[in-house]
Amino acid sequence: MVMSVLPISLRYATLGAFQHHSSFLKGIDDVGLAMRLWVAAASGLQDTDDVRERMVDALLQVAYDDDLRHHIPAAAWEWLKKRPVLPPGSRALQVRASRGFFQMVRTLGDIELTTSYLFVIWSERSNMYHRDCEEMRRLIREELDGIHVLDNRAVLIQRLDHILSQREVRTAGKYEELKEELLKLDEEGTRILTGSRSTFMCALPLPCS
Repeated sequence: MVMSVLPISLRYATLGAFQHHSSFLKGIDDVGLAMRLWVAAASGLQDTDDVRERMVDALLQVAYDDDLRHHIPAAAWEWLKKRPVLPPGSRALQVRASRGFFQMVRTLGDIELTTSYLFVIWSERSNMYHRDCEEMRRLIREELDGIHVLDNRAVLIQRLDHILSQREVRTAGKYEELKEELLKLDEEGTRILTGSRSTFMCALPLPCS
């Protein structure tokens, strides 16, 4: 009820506090309540690129913190699925994800969430650490394998094509590796699909050439 009457200026102030000073959460008693109020503040604002960027920037900063991520409400993750392109100064692009974060993404088991995370965190303006790249390759192999996620891979390949077109060759290595991982899964999926189609055609009561 309190958030329903909160002025727009205070709603933006709430988003700003989480985006730029999310560490304050470690000093309060009820982190879960604070995060639910944060999501409620955003829900009362017009769904613009600016609001999406603020929410996802803050969300990933909190998610990267091993002590805070389990407090994130389900509604907050829905903002990640909007896939905003984070600006160069985004803190989320500057903080390294922990192994615990990648494990949490796997545990959530949401293909759209996995796709959205990779889409958002890949940037033409930020470099990638070796460990992060290895974790992402593993995430791709485990979560984005199969014919049923062909469209998800296509979205990510298109995103990588854009990033690679904006980067110098000497800084593109990690992103090239990720694209190769996705293309490899596409090739395997095509082989399986072709083999299944051939098996089906041969099972029909028609001459099989």
